[in-house]
Amino acid sequence: MYELFKILLTTQQFIPHGHCYLWQSNLLGLHIVSDSLIALAYYSIPLTLLYFVRQRQDLPFNWIFLLFGTFIITCGTTHLMEIWTLWYPTYWVSGGIKAIAAVVSLYTAWELIYLMPQVLALPSPAQLEAANQELKREISERQQVELVLQEQEAMLRRIGDNLPNGAIYKVIRELDGSDRFYYLSAGIATIMEVSAADALRDAGLLYRQFIPEDIPRLEAAVNASMQHLSIFNIQLRICTPSGQIKWCHFRSSPRQLEDGRVAWDGLVVDVTEPKRTEEIVRKNEALLEESQRVARLGNWEYDLSTGQISWSKGLFELFKRDSQLLAPSYAENLQLYHPEDRKKLAQAVERAISTGESYKLVLRATRTDNVDIYVEGIGYAEFNAHQEVVRLYGTAQDISEQQAVLRERKQAEQALQEKEHFLRSIYDGVGQSIFVVDVVDNDFRYVGFNPAHEELTGLRSNEVQGKTPEQVLPPQLAAIVRKYYQDCLNAGTSITYNECLPFRGQEIWWITNLTPLRDENLSIYRIVGSCINITEQKHAQQMRELQAVITRNMAEGICLVRANDGIIVYANPKFENMFGYDTDELNGLHISIVNYADDQAKAEEVNQAITAAVLEYGEASYEVHNVKKNGTPFWCSATTSMFEHPEYGQVFVAVHQDITEQKQAEEKITASLKEKEVLLKEIHHRVKNNLGIVSSLLQMQCRRTQDPQALEILRDSQNRIASIALVHEKLYRSTDLANIDFAQYIPDLTTHLFDSYNITPNCIKLKIQVNDASLDIETAIPCGLIINELVSNALKYAFTDQSTGEILVSLEQQEQDNLILTIRDNGIGLPQDFDSRNTKTLGIILVQGLVKQLRGEIEINSQQGTEFKITFTKSRA
Repeated sequence: MYELFKILLTTQQFIPHGHCYLWQSNLLGLHIVSDSLIALAYYSIPLTLLYFVRQRQDLPFNWIFLLFGTFIITCGTTHLMEIWTLWYPTYWVSGGIKAIAAVVSLYTAWELIYLMPQVLALPSPAQLEAANQELKREISERQQVELVLQEQEAMLRRIGDNLPNGAIYKVIRELDGSDRFYYLSAGIATIMEVSAADALRDAGLLYRQFIPEDIPRLEAAVNASMQHLSIFNIQLRICTPSGQIKWCHFRSSPRQLEDGRVAWDGLVVDVTEPKRTEEIVRKNEALLEESQRVARLGNWEYDLSTGQISWSKGLFELFKRDSQLLAPSYAENLQLYHPEDRKKLAQAVERAISTGESYKLVLRATRTDNVDIYVEGIGYAEFNAHQEVVRLYGTAQDISEQQAVLRERKQAEQALQEKEHFLRSIYDGVGQSIFVVDVVDNDFRYVGFNPAHEELTGLRSNEVQGKTPEQVLPPQLAAIVRKYYQDCLNAGTSITYNECLPFRGQEIWWITNLTPLRDENLSIYRIVGSCINITEQKHAQQMRELQAVITRNMAEGICLVRANDGIIVYANPKFENMFGYDTDELNGLHISIVNYADDQAKAEEVNQAITAAVLEYGEASYEVHNVKKNGTPFWCSATTSMFEHPEYGQVFVAVHQDITEQKQAEEKITASLKEKEVLLKEIHHRVKNNLGIVSSLLQMQCRRTQDPQALEILRDSQNRIASIALVHEKLYRSTDLANIDFAQYIPDLTTHLFDSYNITPNCIKLKIQVNDASLDIETAIPCGLIINELVSNALKYAFTDQSTGEILVSLEQQEQDNLILTIRDNGIGLPQDFDSRNTKTLGIILVQGLVKQLRGEIEINSQQGTEFKITFTKSRA
C-alpha cells in the first residue's frame, strides 16, 4: 500500500503543467480563474441536489440525484487538480480522479437508461387531476358507509354490553405477529375480571389468563383460522386474577384486511357451569361402566307396555352378545338360561309383574360363545300413579368365579380334614422323631413332640408345650438349638444339618431337617422338624474315613497331631525315617520340632500359620521348610486335613513328601527363565528403538519433501512402522512375552493415527469394541498393519464430503479360537465400480496380503459407509 501511494504522489519524472503555458501569467491566470469557477459551480450543484433529496424523500428514485451529485463532485475535483498540476506534476493522482469521474459518469448514464421507462410512466398533471376527483368521490361514499357502520357498531355495542354471560370482541393479528383488541364489550369484565378499557390497552391481561397446557391448542386454532380464513371455534380454560378456573367458548369469523392483517369478529361465552355438569355426567357414566366391567355386571329394563327389553353395555359383554344388535326379546332372554332355571326365572318375573315383589336368583346360563356361567339376577318393579307395575328393571352379574371358589372351598375343607387325619396318623405312628416349634414374635416355643421323639429324648410333649428352648434344655445346648431355628427362619426354606446332642447320658448324632410353614401373609409361623438317629453310622463313618486317609497316604510320611495342643500322637515309619527319628521317638513331642527356624520365621509361627489355614478351610496344601533331627534343612510338599479321631478327638492328619531335589531343580529353571526373559525384553526393546529410528528418518524426509503424493506415501510408511513398533513396545512392557493384549493395543494404535492426521474426536468419533483377546507376535503384527491401513484410509477418504463421522474398530472372539476383526465407517463408501480383486491401490493390496498371511477371509460391504470384516484364527499352526 505504501508503494502504491509513493507511485501516485511521485513528481520526479514529470514537469509541472505550467511549462506548457510557458509560465505566462495571463494565460495561467485565465486557466486558474476558469477552473476555480467551474469547481465552485460543480461543488454547489451536489449541495443543492442533496438538499432536494432530503426534502423529497418520497421520490421513488431519489438515488439518481445522489449519483449525479457524485459525478459532479468528481468532475469539479478534476478541475482543481488542473490548478494543482500547474506547479506540482502529480499526474497519477489527477488521472486516477478522472478515472473515477469516468466510472461514475458511465454508471450514471447506464442507470438513466434503465430509469427512463419509469420516469415516462409517471402520470401527467391531467391524469393526477382526474385521479383526485375520483378519490373525492370515493371518500364521500366511504363517509356515508362509515355513518351506517357507526350506527351498526353502536347497536352491536349495546347488544354486547347487555349479554348476561358473554362478551363481543374484535381482535386483529398485526403484520408483526402481535394481537391487538380493537373492541371489547363490557361483559368481558364479568368473564375475565378485566375491564374492557384495560384489555384494549394491554391484550396480555387476557392472554396471560389462559392455562399453559391449553396455549398450544389456542395457537394451532388461531393459525388454522388465519391460514384458511375458517371459523375460529374453541373451548379453553382460563385462570382469572382472583384464582378462579373457568371454561370459555370462543367463536369468531376471520377476514383478510387490505393491508394483509387478519381480523376476527366474534363472541366469548362463559361455559364453566355447563362444562362442569358435562364432566360430572361423563365421569359418572365412565365410573358406572368401569364398575360394571370390573364386577362383570350389567343392568336391564323391561317396558311392560311395549314389551321391549333394553340392555346396558355391560350386559352385552356378560353374555358375549354383539352390542350392535338389539337386546333380545323376553322369550329370547329366557332361552339364555338352563332349562331347570328358566322356569324359576319366569315364575319370579310373573310374581313381580302381578304383585311388585322383587327377586334375587342364582341362575345357570349359556353365553353366545357356548360357555356356561352362573348369573345372579336381581329384579325390581316400578309402579305408576295407580300403583300398577309398568316397568321391571334390575341387574345381572357373572358370579361363576364365586361359585367355583365355593365349590373349591368345600372340596378343600374336605381334603384338609382327610389330610389332617392322615398326617396325625403318621405323626403318631411313624418311628422317626418329629417335633413342632411355633414362631411367636421372633421367639421359638415348642408345640409338641411325637411319641418317637419322646422315646429318644425322654422329654414329654405336654411338659414342653409353650416353652422356649432355654426352658427345656441346658444353656449350651439351648443356644445351639436356637441358632439352627434362627437359621431356618432367616433362610425361609428347609435346612438340613448334622448335630450331636446329649440325651439320657449319651451323645446322639442326628440328621435334622427343619421346614418352615407360612400363613396366608407368607409369614413363617411354625417350624416342623424331623430327626434321624445316625450315631452308629457316624462312628462307622469316622473309622472308614481314618482308614481311607491312612491307606491313601501310606507311601508318604504321615503323622497325627492333636488339634488342641499340637502334640504328635502318631507318625508312620516313612515320616520318622524322613526326619531321622527312631520309632515312636516323635510321639509326645510338639509338631514345631520338625519346622525349620531362621531369622525370618520361627518354628512356632510356621506351625500357627498351618493350623490357622486348616481350621479355616478344613484342609491345606503347602510347601514347608522342615529340619531333620541332625539339623539338616530340607523342603517338603505337605497336605494337612482335619479328622475326628475316636480316641484322640480332633486331630490334624499331615502328609509330607521330600521335594528337596525338585525344589533345587525349580530354582535353577526359574533363574534360567529369568535371564532369558530379560534378554527377550531387551531384544524387543531394541527392535522397537530401531523401528523408532526408521520412523524418525521418515519424519525427517517428510519435512524435506514437497511432493504431496510422496509425502503421503512417507506418512503411510511411518504409520505402518509405528504399528509394528507398538507391538514390540507392548511385548517388552508386558509380563507375558508370548502374547499381546489387543484390548490395550488397538486404542493406542488408533489414537496415534488420529494424532498423525490431526483429527479431533469432536469431528470424527472413534468407537472401539474389543473383548479380552491376546495374540502372539506373528498374529499381532499383521493385525496391527491391517488396522493401520483401514483406519488410515477411513480418515483420509471416508469423510471428504462431511465434517463429522464415526469409525468402529471391533475385535470379537468366537468359539474355537476364531476371531472377527471389523473396521467400519459411516462415510461416503467405496466407489460403485470398486473391485477388490482387481484393485491397484497399495493399501488394499497390502491388506489382502496380510489377510492371506493370517490364513483368514475378508468381506467388504459398502452399503452404508464402508465395512471390512476379517475372520481368522488365533493360532496358524
